[in-house]
Amino acid sequence: MPTSVSHALAAGAIGAILAPATTTRRYWIVGVACAVAVDLDAIGRPFGYPDIAFVGGHRALTHSLPFAVALGAVATIAFFRGRSWDGHRWRIAAYLTLATASHGLLDLLTTRGQGVGLLMPFNWIRYEAAWRPVRGLNELWIVWLPLMATIWVARGLRSRTAAVRA
Repeated sequence: MPTSVSHALAAGAIGAILAPATTTRRYWIVGVACAVAVDLDAIGRPFGYPDIAFVGGHRALTHSLPFAVALGAVATIAFFRGRSWDGHRWRIAAYLTLATASHGLLDLLTTRGQGVGLLMPFNWIRYEAAWRPVRGLNELWIVWLPLMATIWVARGLRSRTAAVRA
């Protein structure tokens, strides 16, 4: 199962690609929080309690694409109100939605669990990817390194574009 580090890196890679010209820590923190918060459906596990049943258990409603859209919209409204964000809210909402959705999509690539409820609450089928390469330590090679490379390239392109404009 992808670790929280993988989900945070996915949010970072998406954020690096979609970032407005100027960003703040808030942009990055809210994006990572959206990507990681999806696992709140399993918050009781470390304490010996079952997954939260009213959301369908782990990898159900909170891992769905409709949930990603809803969380992205709510987080944008809640955390990006000021005038300094005018003209950037659609891009930020897209970032937060994609960061949230990336969690369920990464979870599809694992062999653990009962699949992911990508379309819940409209469809209660749990989907599994035909190719599920993420197992244990290979997560470093399959997930972390490509995402870190994406962040590095996106930041490099952004700084090169900024230098050309100056």
